[in-house]
Amino acid sequence: MKPHTIGESLILPAATKMTSIMHGDKYGNELKTIPLSRDTVSRRISEMSRNIESEVIKRIQNSSVFALQLDETTDITKMSQLIIYVRFIFNEDITESFLCCKSLEGKTTGEKIFEVINEYFEAKSLTWVNCVAVCTDGAASLTGSNKGLRGFIKKVAPHMVFNHCMVHQQALVAKDMDEELHNILQDAVSSINYIKCNSLNSRLFSILCNEMGSTYERLLLHTEVRWLSRGKILRRIFDLRNEVYMFLIEKKHRLASYYINEVWLGKLSYLVDIFEKLNDLNLSLQGENSTIITSASKIQAFKNKLSLWQTELNKNNTDMFPCFNDFIKENNIDVFTFKNIISNHIEKLKENFSRRFKDFPENDFGWIRDPFSYDICSSTLQISEKEQLIDLISDYTLRNQFKTQPCQKVWLSVEKQYPVLCKNAIRVLIQFASTYLCETGFSKLVSIKTKYRSRLNPEDDMRIAISNIHPNIDEIIRNLQPHTSH
Repeated sequence: MKPHTIGESLILPAATKMTSIMHGDKYGNELKTIPLSRDTVSRRISEMSRNIESEVIKRIQNSSVFALQLDETTDITKMSQLIIYVRFIFNEDITESFLCCKSLEGKTTGEKIFEVINEYFEAKSLTWVNCVAVCTDGAASLTGSNKGLRGFIKKVAPHMVFNHCMVHQQALVAKDMDEELHNILQDAVSSINYIKCNSLNSRLFSILCNEMGSTYERLLLHTEVRWLSRGKILRRIFDLRNEVYMFLIEKKHRLASYYINEVWLGKLSYLVDIFEKLNDLNLSLQGENSTIITSASKIQAFKNKLSLWQTELNKNNTDMFPCFNDFIKENNIDVFTFKNIISNHIEKLKENFSRRFKDFPENDFGWIRDPFSYDICSSTLQISEKEQLIDLISDYTLRNQFKTQPCQKVWLSVEKQYPVLCKNAIRVLIQFASTYLCETGFSKLVSIKTKYRSRLNPEDDMRIAISNIHPNIDEIIRNLQPHTSH
């Protein structure tokens, strides 16, 4: 992820100087003959990238099924970049890898995105028949059933399953709240903006925090597009509420009175707790190799926790919200003051989770995760699948494998004995649950394509930086034409 000139401008001079000091100028000068110009480095990166890409394509072609994860973003030059990851079967396991990064010139419509992907598939001899699922965010150009990418893919692959990123959906659920709590959040953000968005105010606030011996010296700026932003900024401003009050009262700001208002602070403390819990859920949904089964289980667990918290709140127990609980005890405030607003917010969260994740019913995945405790009679499986499931459950040697090994490995190992059952299980397990990998790819893109390298086509550099497959250097060298003059 460094500039291509770094070899010639930094690495080679440093290596030459070290060699000259240790072994003499004769050997140091010999190093200068190593070609490390920016064009040479760029060419070698492209050769390694093509080698990695060919290996990925070969593995996909040898896999019976594969799934895609894709998203698009805008780089430093306002060019739209489409990043695609792929998940496939390799060495009797399900693995995932970076597939490609394509520039989208002109409009980023669903039709344009489909054309780019379809052209790549045709060039690499990939077929839509083996692609079982696509995971995207909620953009209309991707999810639209008529003019979106979804509609165009469905025309060539009607069997395709489209998954809306579960991390994105969880973030949308967290955004929806009652007006009263939303105003509390906006007041906190306004306080932060007043302090952070003015350089002088920011410096003066840091000095104040330092003089008061505070744990922190600055507030965090709220960023709407970052998943964890709300929880972090609320925790920081609540911890520094006394410092914020002193600063705002000195500036005669209208929000100063809120920071000595116990009701307002009580609601803020609840928001601190609930958003930290939502952040914990968000983090648990992130990461590599996550499946829709594990993600759906975590969503279901959080929904159950919401029901538990609501029940405990009705008993006037607030131990599940430590920040809120400590605040009302320190200030001798009756929980009844906040009971309705908290209960309504929890109920709204439950409704939103049920509405957004209705396509991921927990019971439908039970036979894949743990067939030995699954109720076959109440399942929606076909009769042939139920028969094979009975045979599998009767095989007690597999019981311990499901307890000690990832379920995808177990299913792949018994594919020959239970082909129908395994086929359906793998089609579920291979699906992406989120666009987490694309988001990490965007972070790499920001580092690779900067204002100083604005004309760079980032695909080859990104493949080298991101891919978990190492290039076969020996194969690359064999395919290169040697210089006959040497």
